[in-house]
Amino acid sequence: PQFNLVPNGDFEIPDGTGWSSDSSGATWSYPATGGNLGGYAQLEFTSPGTAWGGVLISPANGTAPFTKLEALGLAIGDTPVIQWDAMTDVVGTLAGVKIEAYNSAGGLINQPSDAPGAGYNLVMDQPVGTWKTFQSTGSFTIPLLTDSVKIVPLYNQGFGASSNVTIGFDNVGVLGGVPVPEPSTYALFGLGGLGLLRRRR
Repeated sequence: PQFNLVPNGDFEIPDGTGWSSDSSGATWSYPATGGNLGGYAQLEFTSPGTAWGGVLISPANGTAPFTKLEALGLAIGDTPVIQWDAMTDVVGTLAGVKIEAYNSAGGLINQPSDAPGAGYNLVMDQPVGTWKTFQSTGSFTIPLLTDSVKIVPLYNQGFGASSNVTIGFDNVGVLGGVPVPEPSTYALFGLGGLGLLRRRR
């Protein structure tokens, strides 16, 4: 299946460019090395039992439109699978990446269930400090009236470890869309379009 990376979903552009964050009892950082190749996003949660955790949000802009469906190779009616790499220092922690659908006015239409161990909120059962690729399960269909989406890596301590925990996210994207041209390809399209215009003139 086609895999389309979220903009800066591999965190190779420094400082989490393209992402915003929110947290309670946690901090986000963006190490340049140590990811599943290169940079990654890291959450450090230090307030078990007293705070909820943290989220990253792509794109960073706070007003609609967010990430347009076509930018991820998606369309209304698609049932995409979200894929990401993750690591943790506490085996059994629950974390994941979800997709949220919004209308043209920026209103939330729908999002997957937060049920632990299903959907996107999955058990990280790999050895401490090692990376593993995860995929959302179940089905989330892009609903009618969806204009744009947000992609949201998150950890909620109500579903995860009861102790301090560090979680890394890397290579966040969508599996099952259609290919999305690289920026350089768009540039070529632009040049071709100019050529056609010149020939018509």
